[in-house]
Amino acid sequence: MVAFLDRLVEERNLPDKVVVVHQFASGIVFDKEAIRPTENFQVVLHADGSGSPENKLSKYDQLVPSQPIQYGGFKFFYTQDVPLLTPEQALDEYPAPVVIGYQ
Repeated sequence: MVAFLDRLVEERNLPDKVVVVHQFASGIVFDKEAIRPTENFQVVLHADGSGSPENKLSKYDQLVPSQPIQYGGFKFFYTQDVPLLTPEQALDEYPAPVVIGYQ
């Protein structure tokens, strides 16, 4: 899919894009090593799902650093994540997430 979209961006002279892969738990996204960035696409593995700060940070540590993905990201839920992590707390993770989404 990324290769197809990469060609589309190139052929139509579109701006570069970001592919966000949402993962709720290990084992959900198969063949992550096949998800590769291209000249026109960067890839973010988004640690998704609601939970406590400890749960969110643990999930990020499990899903992102050791995986063959270009960038990490978090998804936060205003009403379901209690207490809600601050952007500063999320940015303290290694590697620091490049995308933080709020819903």
